Amino acid sequence: STTSCPRRTIVAWHGVLTLAFEAWPKPMAEIKKCITDMPEFRSFSENFGTRWPKLTLAALNDDAPPLTLDRLRDLTALCQEFDAELQKLGAVPLTHCSIVMFASRSLEHCLC
Repeated sequence: STTSCPRRTIVAWHGVLTLAFEAWPKPMAEIKKCITDMPEFRSFSENFGTRWPKLTLAALNDDAPPLTLDRLRDLTALCQEFDAELQKLGAVPLTHCSIVMFASRSLEHCLC
């Protein structure tokens, strides 16, 4: 088990709600490096969004229509309201790590 401090909630690509952390805890950073160094993954360049520590809170189905600008603004405002409370938490324990290959960003269809 390790800990990390949540920084803020973010509406990421395709309306995915994420919780961003201050930094990758050392054990997670080591696991991430091991995965990145695997021969199966060396030929792939890492997506920008996977370079910073975060977890997915919610996601739209792949076939959902894009967020309108008004909905994006509304979600962003809600995230900012939540962030004020989030800062009161301090460090949170991280007890599990899973590697998931997925067929849809909502993780409704996992490959393994």
